[in-house]
Amino acid sequence: MHDFPRPRVLISACLLGDKVRYDGNSATDEFALLMSGFVEAVKLCPEMELGLGSPRPKIILYEEDSEVFAFQKETGRFLTEDLRSLAGSVLKNLGPIDGALLKSRSPSCGVSGTKVFADKLGNVLRRRGRGIFAEGIISRLADIPVEDEERLRRHRTLRIRFLMGILTSACIREGSWNELAKLIENRTSRKMNLKTLKTFYKRAQVKEVATVLEKIFGTVTLSKLVEA
Repeated sequence: MHDFPRPRVLISACLLGDKVRYDGNSATDEFALLMSGFVEAVKLCPEMELGLGSPRPKIILYEEDSEVFAFQKETGRFLTEDLRSLAGSVLKNLGPIDGALLKSRSPSCGVSGTKVFADKLGNVLRRRGRGIFAEGIISRLADIPVEDEERLRRHRTLRIRFLMGILTSACIREGSWNELAKLIENRTSRKMNLKTLKTFYKRAQVKEVATVLEKIFGTVTLSKLVEA
């Protein structure tokens, strides 16, 4: 990237090829791999952090009296509070991060699409929602982008906004936001201050965001990231 700080991004370890899933496999994602070459990737698997190992008995989420629980039915172990506490301790120990890319549908990491059952045996699907760890991360990181790989794979515009979001956060964190603001002004004719810079990646037209990223990454590299 051209003279901008490298964003620090929390990434689910399975997306980067680590065999840490419940079935002993990875869930390697091409975008995550490509992006890791341009960011400081902070790999993490919540279940491994809790010492559950891989492979391991599967965890499910179920809802009772409007509260969601993480339950390992083979062992009878509840992991709800462990995963909630882990989100806080991870962010405290890692220091500042500029975004997170987490595993979709996971009972811990799913930003979207995670199955939430009506019973602890997982017989009746009630709805789909977020994983426990992801919910804890999102609630603590309201100003930075948190996504899962499935949403980014389905929606090209989200991928562009995610890249802009993590770069914006890194520039603000490192005190170089003025340089990014000037670049945006030059590429889009928008007037920027710190407040408008923080919301640019969310509210600007995706074509405007893309033209800024083309200048930063180069057209070829950005195309690879967006189309991966």
